[in-house]
Amino acid sequence: MVLRVTSGAAARRAGASCIAAWSAFAVFSIAADGEDRRAFDSLYIFPGVYYSAPRGGLNARDDYGAQLTLGTPLGKYFDLEALSETRKWEPSAGGLRASERGASLQGLFKLLPQQSLTPFLSGGAGWVQSSYNGRHADVPLTRGGGGLIWSPLDIPLSLRGDASYRREYDNTATLPGAGKYPSDWIYTLGLSYRVNFVSSDASSARTPPTQFSSLPPQAISDESAVVPAAPEPPAAIVRVARPVRGCTVDPSGNRCLGPEDSDGDGVPDTEDRCPDTPPHAVVDADGCYLYMQSGG
Repeated sequence: MVLRVTSGAAARRAGASCIAAWSAFAVFSIAADGEDRRAFDSLYIFPGVYYSAPRGGLNARDDYGAQLTLGTPLGKYFDLEALSETRKWEPSAGGLRASERGASLQGLFKLLPQQSLTPFLSGGAGWVQSSYNGRHADVPLTRGGGGLIWSPLDIPLSLRGDASYRREYDNTATLPGAGKYPSDWIYTLGLSYRVNFVSSDASSARTPPTQFSSLPPQAISDESAVVPAAPEPPAAIVRVARPVRGCTVDPSGNRCLGPEDSDGDGVPDTEDRCPDTPPHAVVDADGCYLYMQSGG
């Protein structure tokens, strides 16, 4: 016969508190970075090995195993992670083992973001199902600690190590003599791999491009450069003098300074196939209308 013991109202209150706390953490983290936020633009996976040292009256041998963590940045300084919780408690004197399986959510606060060596603080809460000698209990827990992330190269792979203190609440299915609040220190080491969902090109597209003035091809020499237009006030169109089929164009306007140019389009009458071009019109090399210039 299997007896299942639950934590009742206390466990439900702890679960609701965890959800509320981490919802507030996510909102605050995204808002804290303002326009520089990087919320959910990448995902990283952190498989590692752990070493657990029991505390809090838990008279058990040290445990070790594998732990998996999935995380995403909420901004420049904050990450949100989900991690597996798996432990096996074997009494120091031998006998039946207690086992635990579950998951936690935790937040990371990076003290020196975007550095090759980044220290961080972590804190979170979760839930495990504890089993011992036919008894089972759903147990809330909290955890907190810190660590280092080392990213020496410009690649999405980094080395990470952390230490966390974990405490359980109202555990009625653990080793005898451990009480209802067993705890342990957990040391984790592994490699973290990041997958970006937003390319560098797409991220740079968030910055508005520099605005450039459009100059007609007849008024720009091959050696001249495109000049950025001033945002306030709007820059006027600048024309550069150059020979146009025997005519030198006036820099202050599209007018010929050499042979006579009746319609003022920059093409001398002797070469102008369209002698009645309207004022401020941009023309081709034969003096024929192409389009009206702006700011004329």
